[in-house]
Amino acid sequence: MSDTLLLAPLAEPIHLDEVRAHLRAPSGQPGQDAAIRRMIAAARRRVESWCRRALVRQQRLYVLDCFPAEIEIPVGPLRAVQSIQYVDTAGATQTLAASAYRVDTYSERARI
Repeated sequence: MSDTLLLAPLAEPIHLDEVRAHLRAPSGQPGQDAAIRRMIAAARRRVESWCRRALVRQQRLYVLDCFPAEIEIPVGPLRAVQSIQYVDTAGATQTLAASAYRVDTYSERARI
């Protein structure tokens, strides 16, 4: 299985001003602000990796080697499934009808 981030978060879960106030760092220093933004993003990614949960909305692509009866989504929470596609025996890409599967977003680990 591969997991690819398609659309990165548009905003971080904590604002630059909050971090700057916590660090008691003065405002108006572009170099320092850029470094703090990088630290915020790195901290978010670390927490998401450790908890296996997305802290902010993002779009991901999961690719599986086979078509199991149940697909457990490794990173939650799951908000929606855009589509399920597969390659048929003729080598053509097909899209599975939404009526052919159920999405469980209520469990701790979302399942399809």
